[in-house]
Amino acid sequence: GGYGSVISAKNSTIILDNVTFENCFNTSRTVEQLYGGAIYAENSTTTINYANFDSCYVSGVNGFGGAIAVVGGEFNLSGGAFVENEVNCSGNAYGGAVYATGAEINIVCVDRGLEWTSNQAKIGGAIALQNCMDVNNKIAGTGALSVGFNQNRATQGNGGALYIER
Repeated sequence: GGYGSVISAKNSTIILDNVTFENCFNTSRTVEQLYGGAIYAENSTTTINYANFDSCYVSGVNGFGGAIAVVGGEFNLSGGAFVENEVNCSGNAYGGAVYATGAEINIVCVDRGLEWTSNQAKIGGAIALQNCMDVNNKIAGTGALSVGFNQNRATQGNGGALYIER
């Protein structure tokens, strides 16, 4: 328990294209640390091309990533939507939609937009990144495409949309 309700991977390669995750949850009153309502990836290369994550959540003592949690490795995201994902925990609660630590991050829009709407956590309403490599200038849209943050909320800390800690 505690690691991604749909996908839990260590030292792996994950490639997802045009997928939808709805109402995925990772919850426990006894597990101290919970990672990823839908996906947990540790020391893996995770590539997600246009995915929708809707109403995924983590609930318990300490939680990280309402939809996705990445620990180490590489995280590549291109296009999709994260809507109403949440980390609702009594202790730490980071990254309403996505949490990553110690990973290389590439979040871009190549052929479709990327929307983050109504996600919430105590810190990093939509995205929380801690000790991640190569974050500078890697969260962007190209051409007429956009990365949009709408009504995301950090309930007790910083980063209503995006929280970065080095």
